Amino acid sequence: MGTFHKLARYGIFFSVGAAVSWLHESLQEARRDLSKKVMERTADLQLSKKTIRENKDRLKAIITSAMDAIISVDEDQNILIFNKAAENMFRCSAAEAIGSPLDRFIPQKHRHAHAHHVEKFGKKGATARAMGSLGTLHALRADDVEFPIEASISHAEVGGRRHYTVIIRDISARLKTEQMLRTQEAHARSRLNLAQSLEQAGGIADILKAVLRELQVILGLNAVWFYLFSEDRQHLRLAKAVKNQAESQVVHEDEELTVGGDRMLEEIATAQQLVVVEDARTDARTNKALVEKNGNRSIFNMPVILAGRRLGTLGSGTFGDEGVRVLTEAEREYFAAVAGHAAAVLDRILEHEKRAQTEARYRQTLDQMLEGCQIIGRDFRYLYLNTEACKQARKPVEELLGRTMMECFPGIENTAVFASVQRCLEQPNAEQMENLFSYPDGYVAEFQLFLQSVPEGVFILSLDISERKKVERRMHELNAELEARVMERTQQLKTANAELSNKRAELQSLFESLPGLYLVMDPDLKIVAVSDAYLKSTLTTRKDIIGRTMLEVFPDNPGDPNADGSSNLRASLQRVLHERKADTMPIQRYDVRDADGIFQERHWTPVNSPLLDADGNIKYIIHRAEDVTEFVKRSRAPAPADAGLEVRMQQMEAEMYQSALNVQAANKQLEAANRELESFSYSVSHDLRAPLRAVNGFANAVMEDFGPQLPEECQRQLQIIRSNAQKMGCLIDDLLSFSRLSRMPLNKQKINMHQLVAATWEDLASERAGRVVEFDMGQLPECGGDPVLLRQVWINLLSNALKYSRRKDKAVISVGCEQKNGHDTFFVRDNGSGFDMRYAHKLFGVFQRLHRAEDYEGTGVGLAIVQRVIARHGGRVWAEAAVDQGATFHFTLEGDVSA
Repeated sequence: MGTFHKLARYGIFFSVGAAVSWLHESLQEARRDLSKKVMERTADLQLSKKTIRENKDRLKAIITSAMDAIISVDEDQNILIFNKAAENMFRCSAAEAIGSPLDRFIPQKHRHAHAHHVEKFGKKGATARAMGSLGTLHALRADDVEFPIEASISHAEVGGRRHYTVIIRDISARLKTEQMLRTQEAHARSRLNLAQSLEQAGGIADILKAVLRELQVILGLNAVWFYLFSEDRQHLRLAKAVKNQAESQVVHEDEELTVGGDRMLEEIATAQQLVVVEDARTDARTNKALVEKNGNRSIFNMPVILAGRRLGTLGSGTFGDEGVRVLTEAEREYFAAVAGHAAAVLDRILEHEKRAQTEARYRQTLDQMLEGCQIIGRDFRYLYLNTEACKQARKPVEELLGRTMMECFPGIENTAVFASVQRCLEQPNAEQMENLFSYPDGYVAEFQLFLQSVPEGVFILSLDISERKKVERRMHELNAELEARVMERTQQLKTANAELSNKRAELQSLFESLPGLYLVMDPDLKIVAVSDAYLKSTLTTRKDIIGRTMLEVFPDNPGDPNADGSSNLRASLQRVLHERKADTMPIQRYDVRDADGIFQERHWTPVNSPLLDADGNIKYIIHRAEDVTEFVKRSRAPAPADAGLEVRMQQMEAEMYQSALNVQAANKQLEAANRELESFSYSVSHDLRAPLRAVNGFANAVMEDFGPQLPEECQRQLQIIRSNAQKMGCLIDDLLSFSRLSRMPLNKQKINMHQLVAATWEDLASERAGRVVEFDMGQLPECGGDPVLLRQVWINLLSNALKYSRRKDKAVISVGCEQKNGHDTFFVRDNGSGFDMRYAHKLFGVFQRLHRAEDYEGTGVGLAIVQRVIARHGGRVWAEAAVDQGATFHFTLEGDVSA
């Protein structure tokens, strides 16, 4: 119709048929268009369904794979969607969660608020709220564990009902990280503050206070301490800072603790890491008494180690009501870092304290030194002087310190001392010198100076040697005087020795010219002297027999099968050595060799006599013989008719009488020579004492008057002079005592020997003090003798027994008496060092010793005195011993003496 009207308007007219035809075609065309559009719309609809399905699948995949939990609920808050992330987050399966109320995943305390917020959100026009806009929320897992979350929420109408969708993110790790970062930042600020505070620390107390301030802020701890190790780590010095009730810090220092026996301290002393005691009341390492006393709860100790050196331990902890405290890993790291900061400062302070203590000790040492000590600065000013240096300068320290040498001592710049100081200042050097110093007032003193360059200038050690120089000059004078006296005495001794040699030569000449047949042997049977008559009779020469044994010179005649001369002679000589008595042999055939080695028949009447020294020891054996060969031959021959027996007997008696006279004369000559030798020995010993007294007296005077001023070496030499003079004096005293024995009269009386020995043993109490000595004394019989001399015998024998047994842990000494050959034989036995019996014949000689002087002290006269005393009592003394098995000394006293 519209087209028709339109056409009519323009004056165009169609017929009805044409119009119908046209309309039909238009309808067909319209239907075709509609069909086409329906098909296109259907295709679009199918495509939309596919797209929706794909989007739905894509959304499902997104929901399933989302990292955040996605939960969709209806308007009744029942769960419709619960993705995989939600399952993991809430630890609940989707099958179990879908259909259940959302409140099961909301903490009880937050459920009411949640319902209120959802209701308000639904009424507002907003359809969504972004993540984080709600702040930090809290959710509840299926295992009832609460955790922090962030959530975004949206709602939409679905089928006329409102659905809510929540996207949830677990922020536990993020919050933990944020907290860790905040903690680290706080720790870093604290460490920075601590480092700044420690820069100003001047002592251990300052370190403890600075550390305590930071520990209070960061860890809430109210006590801190240092354990400072001794060098051997066996002791600790405890320094402790605590917060008192007035909120101020109190420091306690220098409490000493012993490490050994305390498990806690022993572990601290060796630990490399933080040592933690969570509860000191139950920990096996702690001392429960101290824990109870101090109220300890938790204890933390961190080793303070710098460059491998363990300085000590930084500790802290809780007490009493503070309860038990467990440190987190970050807090442990912070505590370790604080200990590290403290270590560097502690090391500096300890080194400073050590240097200060060392400097104080050095200064104290210098102040107390007997030598003057001073330090001269590079501007020649006195920087330091000790008391002795001020004394040497003759000025108080106030007038010297800070002033120059030139100000204190005008003109010193022109002296050798000043020049030496200059050299040491110009170039590092060390010098020493002796200097005669003149003071401004004219006083003069001599000094020995040692100069050494030091960083501050020059160190001078000065020793006032004025008195020493005086002593040295006096010593030179004394030495010269002493040398003159010694030379004088030496000349006197040379003269005396020459006289003695002359007398010995005279005696030897007299002996050799004796008409009798004499031969002298020593105890080893070696020939030492022989008369000319003996040489002539035996067809020998002096040079062939001197120094050889008699048995070697005169062997038996090999052509005589019955020859027994050597064996009989040996037996006689052994009897003499053992009994110390003369032994007369019967007529003995003993052939001798002539110059051609042919044995000549000889018959002799030998007499072997001991010659005893003042101690009763055998000094020599005198072998006297008469050649009776002619007599024996005549006795074998028939007597002449006119010769009767009486005549022959008279001849023999006359010969024997003459021989006896000759022997008596020779004995008198020997006794006179012996007395003269004894007198000479006494005189020499007595005269030697005077110069020795002078030497010892002068040395003692020098030591007493000038000892402190003398050098150490000089004092040592004077002490050696005194010691040797005293030792020589003891030797002379012993020699004089020994020589007097032969002239002292015997005061013989009856003696209670048991009481005498007991009293003597008590007198020797000081020699056995501090030792273990077992003393056994048997019953001793009474005897006759001089009590004073016999007491000396017992003193010498018992003191020797004590001396030679002192190296035994337990000394055993026995005294007793035995019957031997009808005589009372006294003995002293010990378990000491003993001796070799091969040298027993030397025991009783003057100055004869069988042990080294370094091992056992003594003069070698004691046993000689024993021998002489016993000999004067008509007895004899002998010894038996073995090396390291002790010794036994026997003696007898011959004759009865009435009281």
